[in-house]
Amino acid sequence: MSIPKNLICPLCASPLSLRERSLCCGGEKTHCYDMAASGYVNLLPPGKMNNAKTGDGKDMLRARVNFLSGGYYDIISNTVADIVDENIAKDKLTVLDAGCGEGYHLCNITSKLMKHKQVCAIGVDASKHGADMGAKTARFKKLPAFFAAGNIFSLPVAENSCDAVISMFAPIPAEETARVLRDDGVLVVVASGVHHLWEMRSIIYDEPRENTKGIKCPEGFVLQSETKVSEKVSLPDNETIMNLFTMTPFYHRCPKEGRERLGKTNSLDITVEAVIQTFKKA
Repeated sequence: MSIPKNLICPLCASPLSLRERSLCCGGEKTHCYDMAASGYVNLLPPGKMNNAKTGDGKDMLRARVNFLSGGYYDIISNTVADIVDENIAKDKLTVLDAGCGEGYHLCNITSKLMKHKQVCAIGVDASKHGADMGAKTARFKKLPAFFAAGNIFSLPVAENSCDAVISMFAPIPAEETARVLRDDGVLVVVASGVHHLWEMRSIIYDEPRENTKGIKCPEGFVLQSETKVSEKVSLPDNETIMNLFTMTPFYHRCPKEGRERLGKTNSLDITVEAVIQTFKKA
């Protein structure tokens, strides 16, 4: 297994290297982190393991894997891959997904970029289950993508070592992104569009509201471009619909009546819409 050269110890920030089945640092006091059978490593600092609970739970992650594997959101990750490809002229690039979840999008982006470039992909998420799922997908698809459980607001990655940082439907660690991103690198942020999943929202809420939150420019960055992607996809059965529902924030806050209505919906044409903004360091 190829280990990214820019991983650092979450305790002392010394470079990490592979020793048998562990990643160990060369600091004054050696810290070692065992790799799981799937290939992911837990880089959440010892004593702060509760950070892992901030990630998505197993049920939500499984629902995401089941839904995303149908290709319903591929228009989003394919567009992100194109944006990274267009903005980074190098033949070799390092891409970091901060808040990668189960890793589907990063694996899809890596697969597409590999057609033109030599890629080193790193996925970091607070959820150990998510990192484990991502590592399994990367291994199955034979992709150069490495996954770690870690805190995206204290990334276990060396400064000035990434060509692109991606944040897809996740909090944006602006300060850490500025630290790990090269001066000519890009931050690509994906957020829900105004009418994203509108048809589902119309079922679960009596008075659905448009998503008007938008993306706030992260401190220390300037906006370079904005792209909107939108398409209708057909969800063929209730299982697919409920997988989508389970992986969204609506799952935890929709009214009982709305949940029941959705549970009786056997097919649904739905809008997938996202706003993708590209930033560079100021």
